[in-house]
Amino acid sequence: MKPLGLLVFLFACGEKSTGDTGSDLDTERAADLWQAIDGYESWGTVEGWEGLVESVDGTHGDFVQIWGNEVALTALAGDAAIPDGGIFVKRGYADAKAAPLSDQETVTVMQKIDGFDSENGDWFWASFYTATGDVAGVAGTSSSCSGCHSVDPDGDFVWFDDLEIPSR
Repeated sequence: MKPLGLLVFLFACGEKSTGDTGSDLDTERAADLWQAIDGYESWGTVEGWEGLVESVDGTHGDFVQIWGNEVALTALAGDAAIPDGGIFVKRGYADAKAAPLSDQETVTVMQKIDGFDSENGDWFWASFYTATGDVAGVAGTSSSCSGCHSVDPDGDFVWFDDLEIPSR
């Protein structure tokens, strides 16, 4: 096992799109992803990252909570790269009491999609307003998302700071 950096994540879906704002296809993928994450708050978490965790860099808020679907969590637990269909959802908070960051709360999601964007780990990234499910700025490829996530020492764009998890 080796220490990895802060889980800085989002998501992925099919063929590569252009730019941070995404294409019409990315908008459709984002709508499908919003449906796929329905009930994410009942999903599991990575051991050591249960509940609210203080953010190392504050990118998504001073505190964050992260959920993963079974595909993603099984891969992490099994010392494997996240396969196609793996999803992580991150929600940021202003403090340890889960105060919202703003009056329009958002979640950030990353989904692994084989062949979507091989230069950036095949991750499809999106942010959603939690009240409506509307895209909140990012759907598709995102240089800001992949830029931070590219620091993963294992090269899969998924990392946790101060946490021992299997190397992939």
